[in-house]
Amino acid sequence: MKKIISLLAACTLFAVCLPVSAADAVTEDSALLQDPVIEQTDPYTFYFVPERTYVSAEEVQAGDVHIPTKVYIKGNTQPTKQITGARIRYQSDSSSLYFSNSSNILSTITDDIYKQSYSGGSFFSEYVMPTCFGEIISSGKYAPYNCSPMTSASLTEPFSGSLIRSDGAGGIYFTRSYNKLVDGVKTWISNEKIEIPASDLQQNADGTVSFTYSYYKQSAEEQYPLETNTCTIPHYDATLPAGTVLSGYHDAYSWILTGTHAQEGVSFLGYADEFPFFSFDIVIRQGTPNDVYTVSFSETDCSLSTAAHTRLPLSFVSTSITVGASSATITNDTSKLSTICAFAENDRPLTLSQYSNAAITGRVTYTDNVTKNESLLDALTAQTTPAALYAAATTTGYAIADVPFYCGDATAPVYQFNAAPYTKKVLVGKKGDSNLDGIVDVNDSVCILTYYAKKAAGNTAKLNNSFTDDQETLAYFLSDIDTCSQNQGADGGILGVEDAVQILTHYAKSASGNTPLWNNRW
Repeated sequence: MKKIISLLAACTLFAVCLPVSAADAVTEDSALLQDPVIEQTDPYTFYFVPERTYVSAEEVQAGDVHIPTKVYIKGNTQPTKQITGARIRYQSDSSSLYFSNSSNILSTITDDIYKQSYSGGSFFSEYVMPTCFGEIISSGKYAPYNCSPMTSASLTEPFSGSLIRSDGAGGIYFTRSYNKLVDGVKTWISNEKIEIPASDLQQNADGTVSFTYSYYKQSAEEQYPLETNTCTIPHYDATLPAGTVLSGYHDAYSWILTGTHAQEGVSFLGYADEFPFFSFDIVIRQGTPNDVYTVSFSETDCSLSTAAHTRLPLSFVSTSITVGASSATITNDTSKLSTICAFAENDRPLTLSQYSNAAITGRVTYTDNVTKNESLLDALTAQTTPAALYAAATTTGYAIADVPFYCGDATAPVYQFNAAPYTKKVLVGKKGDSNLDGIVDVNDSVCILTYYAKKAAGNTAKLNNSFTDDQETLAYFLSDIDTCSQNQGADGGILGVEDAVQILTHYAKSASGNTPLWNNRW
């Protein structure tokens, strides 16, 4: 430990021995590292992880197909401004898809308490789905933070917020309370029951049901005028028993922190996206035509709120469900992405949309021999994870593999225009492992400092002179702790003293018996 502390001190003194220009660069870099405003300009990303992204034509002919899907938040593990609330809304580009089975993050299991491992060690839990906003209490058990979670799992009348229920005879009803004018006097009407018989329900071509009703607009300035509204029931079962609350759209979720943590806010459990924020089912209706269907976030309806009463910047990654595809051929790939660098800690399915937002189009051939031109960015999956590639590597300390991508599933291969398989070279290693030996330690910091000294002196520098270009690209990515450059700094990522310091700090905590986390594992 004394050696580690000495080297940390040496990193600070290192700037003194550099030319003036290099010393200035160190000072600038250190200032940026400590500036919370700079940290917070990096957006947090909402993204979907469906259990699968492909459905066969035979499946959708047999019935509705449910795909369990989790929503994750990726970004800085330790936000400078602690989080007090989050909300999402998402949508499909087709009426052939709908959503169901919104998760209840407070639900517990009836069986024995189970043990779960994570980046911080392990914990015991009785909750069906531990989420990113939870904590490990003194007993070693997982507990969600005190919160107010709300979903759109139940259908409500939009103006009163009242639950809409079945009347047991094919119709529906709800109760409402409101103000109106009676003989020119403002009068409060309490718990008025509104009944819509089965004969007044309109069956729509897309399988939904609609009804029209009157309501009093709650505007004193306009003297509470009587207006009409049409409400749509997404998937109504006319056989429901009387009093049953109708299922809603399952397309939204909000989480608000309450209790003792409400003022100061909270961080994430483990890495930001180690645990899901929410889960629901994407449902493909029976008889859905062969095609590529996209599920995306409604960006204006999503937010991450902080204890400082601000919102964190956001980005979004959509997903696609492919129905009945047999193959695809890329016709235009504007990503120009030849290699992908990833961390060995990353156990998420490898999708192209995680690494690029560029337009990628292709000609998809379906099992009925119909071909369509499609946008394919969200549909391209590799059927593996960076963690799996690292575990299967024949080399020690890193993995480099040409990975084929598919149109949702391995049964639907993707080809380039010359009929060669559509692949990307994926480079995987441990974050902070600058010399690619599979160990994050002091030697990695020395590697970065040596590289930086050469660059500061105006010389050509590599992290290892014996590295191939792919190895150097990966080593640079693993060394660039804060900005994670994918292309040896061509995208602006700079290796500096602060990267070496972060690696040393991480190693010191580990050597002390702790389980340190990187701020950003992506």
